Amino acid sequence: MPLNLALRLFALEFKRAFAYRAEFWIGFLGNALSQFGVAYCLWAAMFAGLGKTILQGFTLPDMALYYLLIPLVERVVMGPEMNHISSEIYEGTLTRYLVYPVAFFRFKYVSALAQSLVFAGQMAAVVGVFLLIFGVPPAYHITGSGIALALLASAIGTLLYFVLAACLEMVAFWADNVWSLMVLNKLVLHFLGGGLLPLVFFPQAMQTILKLTPFPYLVSFPLRFLMGGMSMAEMETGFGVMAFWIVVLSLLASGIWRRGVKQYAGVGI
Repeated sequence: MPLNLALRLFALEFKRAFAYRAEFWIGFLGNALSQFGVAYCLWAAMFAGLGKTILQGFTLPDMALYYLLIPLVERVVMGPEMNHISSEIYEGTLTRYLVYPVAFFRFKYVSALAQSLVFAGQMAAVVGVFLLIFGVPPAYHITGSGIALALLASAIGTLLYFVLAACLEMVAFWADNVWSLMVLNKLVLHFLGGGLLPLVFFPQAMQTILKLTPFPYLVSFPLRFLMGGMSMAEMETGFGVMAFWIVVLSLLASGIWRRGVKQYAGVGI
């Protein structure tokens, strides 16, 4: 995609994101703070009931920041929208991308990346306010290099999620509805990625298996750079697994696309 077109698309996505500012912030804060509130109350009760101040290396303030960051990171990596490809197929608007002199997936990915940058700004604002009020919890070692690596992991994670979601959404070439499939996908990623429960609480054998899948690298992997303590070997392995799955899923998406467009009618529903 030409650079000038990509920049114009970025500008349009930013304008669309801020078109309804109240809805933009209320929806974002409502989702993030509701998840944070439920998780905090649950873990506060667990710490009090067990009579402990540390669980698997987490104190209650550590857990509080973890569950504040989780929905923010998921929003950056996965975005708020689903069916952004399947809706084009169902409505017949995919046709315009087949005749325009622009690659469909590049166009869609640049659009998704622009939204992720907006959400990254929201995340920085919320986390900054939290740290100013409550300080940095003991388990976190926030440094400039850690923030840079967390942003890099999140950026690569957006591409990984995009190709994964694209493979599922292109089932729309053959199925009448993929919305439930996408909801299931997000639920699985939320659980196996560490969104519902930190991965250190999973059985060791399951943690070993999950390290070979793309799931942990979409949610918990970026957070580990903010917590510190990740070895160089773990970091290299993490980025390597992400690159492997991006290549595999990209090839799969390309194959599904070639077969799907052959039977695409372009009439919409």
